[in-house]
Amino acid sequence: MIVTLLGVRGSRPVSRMDMLRYGGNTTSFKIEVQGVPPIYIDGGTGLYEEGVRLLSRGVPSKLCIFITHTHWDHMLSFPFFAPMYEEACEVSFYAPISRNQRFETLIKGQYNPRAFPVPYDQLKARQTFIDARPGDRFTIGRVTAACFQLNHPGTTIGWRMEADDQSVVVVTDNAPIEDNRLGEGMEEAYRADPEGFERKWTEGLIRFMADADLVIYDTHFTDESIKGKRHWGHSTPTMAIEHAKRARAKRLLLHHHAPEDTDEAVEHKAAEAWRLAKDTELDVQPASEGMTIWL
Repeated sequence: MIVTLLGVRGSRPVSRMDMLRYGGNTTSFKIEVQGVPPIYIDGGTGLYEEGVRLLSRGVPSKLCIFITHTHWDHMLSFPFFAPMYEEACEVSFYAPISRNQRFETLIKGQYNPRAFPVPYDQLKARQTFIDARPGDRFTIGRVTAACFQLNHPGTTIGWRMEADDQSVVVVTDNAPIEDNRLGEGMEEAYRADPEGFERKWTEGLIRFMADADLVIYDTHFTDESIKGKRHWGHSTPTMAIEHAKRARAKRLLLHHHAPEDTDEAVEHKAAEAWRLAKDTELDVQPASEGMTIWL
């Protein structure tokens, strides 16, 4: 299993000289397993160049794209993703379904003529849309994909990909759960079990991450910068390391760097994470655009 980080920035893309080391494109990951169509998680701005690279080698026959949620920083590349305009390509989307709209409706909305000049009917790729609900499992060749609802406004799910006894878990975007219930349906679940909801949700997340070879975790904030912003829907290295340790994960990548964070700020965050993890076997690194991990 090969994991490539196409974009690791959160909220919006950035382009500044002091942000080059870790990259400015927003969330998108690629997972490669021999004999399986390329798998992507999210379509932030990092996916655009990948589309160009794919077509430079010929039109791919099939792609699978797994969506965590439909906020702009995870969706911006789709109108510009070159394989979508190729008749020979089939694209399968696996996306969370909310109580209001399916992903199919939302992605087609990107082609509103007042917002984008290319009409949706010019997309020639064959598209299929598969609804994903927390707890669902899907199989693509040798890969098994499972999902878990995260604590973020709207309907947001993390994805766990397993193949050949290897596993990758993506936890983005995700906020502290304590007195901070953000996800769709979470407030109702809390009212049904006010004493046990937060504990059960956390235990569910730990099981979802259990023994993962690689965890890519939202660490948008530090313990200081999250003050007054817990309701924004993001996490810290402290929370990521705590959960990764409890899950016995092997490697943790700090992801979803804030658009305000310079390279120096990311490295300061990483140094704090290393301090927190120094007495453990957990391997912690800041995610950087273009990083490739072989599992």
